[in-house]
Amino acid sequence: MEKKQIAHGLAVAYMVGKDLPTEELVAEYKKKYDEILKYLKDQPAHEPVVTDRIKLGM
Repeated sequence: MEKKQIAHGLAVAYMVGKDLPTEELVAEYKKKYDEILKYLKDQPAHEPVVTDRIKLGM
C-alpha cells in the first residue's frame, strides 16, 4: 500500500463524525492528510517481512 493511500485512509477516518460545513471539512481533511503524509515520509524504510523474502525467492 502506498503512503498516499494510507494517509488518505487515516485522514478520512479522522474526519468521520465531524459535523462541519463542507468547506471547513475539506480544509481540515487536506491539513490532516498533509500532516499524516509528511509523518509517513519521514519514517525510515524497513526491511521486507520474512514471508516477503520467501515469496521473492530471496
